[in-house]
Amino acid sequence: IAGTNAADYNVTAVEEAYDTAGALVGYVVKGTTVGYNAEEPIELAVTISADGTLVLGIDVLHQKETEYLGEKIATDAFKGQFTGRYLPVVIAGETAQGSPIDAISKATISSKAVVDGVNRAQEFVLANYTVSAAE
Repeated sequence: IAGTNAADYNVTAVEEAYDTAGALVGYVVKGTTVGYNAEEPIELAVTISADGTLVLGIDVLHQKETEYLGEKIATDAFKGQFTGRYLPVVIAGETAQGSPIDAISKATISSKAVVDGVNRAQEFVLANYTVSAAE
């Protein structure tokens, strides 16, 4: 990420992902986002398709959100909603256009933080790595 504006997107690292034939299939973008516990950011790994349009998966690497509520952002049920979604993603019921993700009940701030982190990862990939960014 040297020579990019990664700090503007809270991106800390990017790795390229290849299939068995050696073709680039996506980018694993690691970064941070601020949830309910503003003192300790949520660390995410977001895998985005090579063209920057699709979430291939997410993982919550570190979080210290509210026990029994916000910490549910690290569950497979929440994270699994992102896989296969076109970007950007939005919290279901919001007026913004995008693929809807169900927020965790009573943990909307934590849920929105993850959605924000995923969308920032896509914005970074589009700005720095996809073919359209080079044109």
